[in-house]
Amino acid sequence: MILKFDNKMPYGRGYTKSKFVTNSFKIIICYETMIIFKKSINNGFYMNTMINFIFVFLLLMKITLASSIANPITQPPLNGEIKKFQLTKNKTPIVEFSWVDNSESQIKLSDFKGKVVLLNLWASWCAPCIRELPSLDRLAKDLDPKQFAIIVLNLDRGKNSIKKAGFILNKKLALKNLKFYKDPKKLVGKLLGIRALPTTFLFDAAGRSIGKIEAAVEWDEKDPTKFIKFFRATPNFIDKLPER
Repeated sequence: MILKFDNKMPYGRGYTKSKFVTNSFKIIICYETMIIFKKSINNGFYMNTMINFIFVFLLLMKITLASSIANPITQPPLNGEIKKFQLTKNKTPIVEFSWVDNSESQIKLSDFKGKVVLLNLWASWCAPCIRELPSLDRLAKDLDPKQFAIIVLNLDRGKNSIKKAGFILNKKLALKNLKFYKDPKKLVGKLLGIRALPTTFLFDAAGRSIGKIEAAVEWDEKDPTKFIKFFRATPNFIDKLPER
């Protein structure tokens, strides 16, 4: 029997080519074992059949164990609102960019190295953005600040618009766990190629992009929170993806 594999074959989420090959050989071995079993019974060699069967069973167990070690299931839980999250399909490099705080001090992404970073881009004229902010504030309160960083980056232009955005964040919504950061030149937005607001990016502890979602999310709900925590528990997720 000859097996041919197409690199573009849709193996399905979490079902790698390696797993497909391994499981295919398991099926072949089981089929051959049944043939041997049947022939042996017909010839009266029941004991030899049982020995062969046990040997193949142990071999299958070894293959299964090796497969589970080589290809652990590392797919993040994309449930509920987070289903729309666009995960990167390839290994991504460490990225670096910066923005400023309210005192014009420069803040860099690398300042948060060692933490899973959620970067939310918003504007004062974006109603869904403003509705989303309180959930990000609650999320920042619930997560360990030593392991996670929740950053909301305002993209308003012009002094008055930026002032309005600061008022919304600090006064109108009275958020206690989020700092006001701004990118008046939209350099971060251009670098990340945003198409709509709100857009939220996720970076692993090394500073590599995990993906993005172009929609407002109730971030402190069960599914989004579980999704974010996955990347702290699985820091090598990006390492297991194929090269570009």
